[in-house]
This record gives sequence, C-alpha cells and structure tokens, in this order.
Amino acid sequence: MLTGIAIAVMVLLLVGMLVIKKTMAASPMLQPVLFLCVAIELGLVGFVVWNQFFNKEISSRTTNAYRKEYAKGVGVGKFLKEKAAGKKVVIISQPGTKENKSYQELVRGLKESYGDVAEAETKQKNTEGGDGADEVTADDVKEAVAANSSADIFVFYGSLPRDYKKLDTKAAFFLLDGVSDPAQNKSDVESGKIIGILVAMPTEKTGIKHSDPVEKNPDEAFKKRFVIVDKGNIKANEEYFK
Repeated sequence: MLTGIAIAVMVLLLVGMLVIKKTMAASPMLQPVLFLCVAIELGLVGFVVWNQFFNKEISSRTTNAYRKEYAKGVGVGKFLKEKAAGKKVVIISQPGTKENKSYQELVRGLKESYGDVAEAETKQKNTEGGDGADEVTADDVKEAVAANSSADIFVFYGSLPRDYKKLDTKAAFFLLDGVSDPAQNKSDVESGKIIGILVAMPTEKTGIKHSDPVEKNPDEAFKKRFVIVDKGNIKANEEYFK
C-alpha cells in the first residue's frame, strides 16, 4: 500500500515538475520549488526500491520457513508410515497453535505423507502476570490424552511435559522439537516408549545457512536438515543426547 501511495505521489510530482519547468522562464523564483520536487522525487524512488527489496526479503524468509515446516511434516509422516502404518496418530499442541501457518504447513505435510491424523490441544496455563504460558506439565496434557485414549501414537508439537512419565497412556510418543531430557528421552527411545525424535542437524554438520533457500522438494529439504532418531539408529546419533 505504501509503495502504491509513493508511486502516485511520484507521478504527481513529475507532472508538477514539468509544469514548473515550462513556467520557470516567466517565474525564476520557482527554481527552488523545482529543486525541492526533484529531491522529494529521488527520495521516493529510493523508498520504493528499498521497500520492494525489503518485502522480497520478508517473502523469501517466509517461504523458506513454510517449506521447512512442510518438509518436516512429510518426513515425519513417511517415518510413521514405515514404522506404524495404520496406527491412530494424534498431534498435541498448545491452544491457539492451529491458527499458526507454520503448524498448518507441518500438519499438511504429515497428513499428505501418512494419512488421517487427529489434532488435540493441551490446557492453557498462564503465568502469574498473564504474559504467557508456563512450562507444560503432565496435568496440562492429561485431558487431551484421555480424550484420545484410542490413540496409538501421540506426536508432541512443542508441548511435551518434562514429567511426561506421569501420563496414563500405553501409546507411544513422537517428539517434534528435538531432545528435551537427554537421559530420559534416550532411555525411552531404547524401550520404544518414544518411537522417534525429530532433530535438526547443526549448521556445522549440514553446511546450510539459515538464509539459504529451502528446496521445493520436501524429501530433499528434509534429508539435508533433519534426522529422526529411533531405536534403530540411536547409537549413531548419541551426540544429540549429550
């Protein structure tokens, strides 16, 4: 919108400058006005160029973020289809997450590669000052777990409680946000309670910068940036549990 207004003003200034130039011979005092118009015109040109570049950068970063989340969903969905085809999968997130575009892209990839996936939310728990959410606990998650008692796998989206051992369920867990408790998570991966953990590989290992474009092919994007740690490859990925 600002770019459109700036361009409209530029056009009006250009017309004004042409008029001033034609009448300047008869009115020499208009010369400072012409210089002022030229200065404003140049400033507006600079603003339009900067604004277009800035918007392009924002758009590029947004596209990268969404492609990355979609790739994560596709990768996790394929993993679950290989390890637990036909099982009931429920993804648990915190209230309001469903409106988040990044979450939507991840779930889209998950559903496209795995199939039907149910969604559930934890209870909201505010801090004393009301400025945000406290750390999620098993008490916050237990209602969502109880309401989906037939689930075989719970996928946790940024909401795995540290005391998750208190959750009364026989379902296996999948963690989307990496290792949360190294010793406990490792033990539960080995026992099969945690079917897998999605881990983002460090930059020094991938050689990919945050600003680098994310590939359109989700399989390629996933393979270059993430690894899913499970019982079969945990020894080769012990670095993520240190």
